[in-house]
Amino acid sequence: MRERVFARALAVSAVTALGAAGVAGAAHASPVPVTATAKAAVTATAKSAKAYDFNGDGYPDLALGSPYGKVGSKTSAGFVTIVYGSKSGPNLKKKQVFSQDSAGVPGAAETGDHFGFSLAAADFDGDGWTD
Repeated sequence: MRERVFARALAVSAVTALGAAGVAGAAHASPVPVTATAKAAVTATAKSAKAYDFNGDGYPDLALGSPYGKVGSKTSAGFVTIVYGSKSGPNLKKKQVFSQDSAGVPGAAETGDHFGFSLAAADFDGDGWTD
């Protein structure tokens, strides 16, 4: 389970690294034809992942970006906090914090990085778990 959580943090960092300009640039890229088989596979994968359930326990979880958060002595380095859900809602005692200094997350925290400024959740790797 720990590997899946790190994979999700990696996906979040990749989306954050793209930034708004990278996403806009990708939106204007040349279209690639999609076969019916590929479209069916993507649709099946999207339906198999439970929305916002990062740890696969059946309860939606909460991802909070703190782009102005301090990491060590680095101001505005930023971090992302995942608060896991439970039957009664968010469980504040069950959370994980990820920054660029976290194992499995590329790069290193630097002053002004604003890691966590932008977040996205989807099953990016097609494993049935929300990333």
